[in-house]
Amino acid sequence: MTSPNDSRSAGAHVIQFADGDLNFRPISLSDPVPTGRQILNTAVGRTAESYSLFVILSDGEFEDIRLDETIDVRPRGEERFIGFETDRDYKFVIESSDMRWGKPLISGRILYGLAEADPETTDLYLQARGAENRRIRPNDVVKLDEPGIERFFLAPRETPGFGIVVLYNGAPAPQRVRPEVTLQAVLERALADFGHPAGGPVLFSEGGAELGLGQTVAQAGLSDGARLILRPRVVQGG
Repeated sequence: MTSPNDSRSAGAHVIQFADGDLNFRPISLSDPVPTGRQILNTAVGRTAESYSLFVILSDGEFEDIRLDETIDVRPRGEERFIGFETDRDYKFVIESSDMRWGKPLISGRILYGLAEADPETTDLYLQARGAENRRIRPNDVVKLDEPGIERFFLAPRETPGFGIVVLYNGAPAPQRVRPEVTLQAVLERALADFGHPAGGPVLFSEGGAELGLGQTVAQAGLSDGARLILRPRVVQGG
């Protein structure tokens, strides 16, 4: 079996290339310092004149490579390039990184990819002038040919909470919880609310089932308005 470095020692230099969709694929070049034209001719298999070529730098920004400009693909390993079949590129900013795209439209999925952000935990917004910022979802499409430069920013997604009630001797103690909170945390807050009653009380459902404290609110199936009971375990006699 050959190692990844064997191809380099044999004269092949691997780059990653995508033509406008961020679906990168490996391209082998015999020249360690190819021109933009050589990269495009190898990658797209036809004339490069109708293409624009960009390299994605380590900080995430784009740098355009002219057809007759050379670039050393050896220093940082597998460089990432994007080629666009167009004669114009569109500038935009994500956070503080200047980027360019070769089409007037770009999908939210690609924007998240360029930002290296997880759409499950992070929200991407298009900054609006004099209006409410627009949240961009992965399936959205954004126009980049409006007047001015589009600016995007990231924000951690806030998991919405909901209200539950813990009852002790009939007295209620409301709590605001999130799905990822453990029942151990719910118990500790309830004990504090009721002044740490003696007897080692634990949490029960309204139906009388003791709840495992290692599970989360979501795993326990709790929803808005759920009612839990705080009381000691019943010790069965032998």
